[in-house]
Amino acid sequence: AGLPVIKSGEFPARFITGPTAIVGISPWLIAFNTGSVKGSDIPKDWPDLLDAKWKGRIMLSNPSVSDAYVDFWGLLYDKYGDSFLTLLRPNLRPVATGVQGSQGLAAGEGSFLVPGVIAQIMEPKSKGAPLDTVILPFTTGVEQHIVLTLRTKAKHPNAARLFANFVMSQEGNKLFNDDPGGFTIYEPGKLPKEYQSPKPGAAARRAAITKLLGF
Repeated sequence: AGLPVIKSGEFPARFITGPTAIVGISPWLIAFNTGSVKGSDIPKDWPDLLDAKWKGRIMLSNPSVSDAYVDFWGLLYDKYGDSFLTLLRPNLRPVATGVQGSQGLAAGEGSFLVPGVIAQIMEPKSKGAPLDTVILPFTTGVEQHIVLTLRTKAKHPNAARLFANFVMSQEGNKLFNDDPGGFTIYEPGKLPKEYQSPKPGAAARRAAITKLLGF
């Protein structure tokens, strides 16, 4: 598209995928109920969730509803193997969606919501719900991409280029990610230390991941 923000080198090259550009990242995290999880109970690594005392206390959404969930569980599968997901199953409490999970967590129906994003937690927490979050160093996230259609077929190609260029600039990207939990791609040092972008092919792994988690 010949965007000045790319031609000048202002936009970080690591966030250009080829046909798209990553303009926002929301890392997956662990949300927890502060009434039942305190101090040393707060997980420091993912295997901490395998403790038998959390039986039936870890709420999670059915990964078949979104490939973003498959991205997350696939990351843990690749690091820890299928035994990790199998051992985790007794501790799980399935819910339909992340929103339902955050509401149930606030009501004390579980101790953890895994995975979650900050946007799901901020609203009930702002209303006094006993919720908090922890982002572990090793995680992935929900990444937002910007895409432009072919300029010769777009009705207003220059308006589209202007908008895309602004969102990809330092000023525009800060505004775009100004909600709580948003990470501007111009400050990658604020991302978790071992953050990894989602790997392609999540849809192909959905059935296997869903089965291992007991859905």
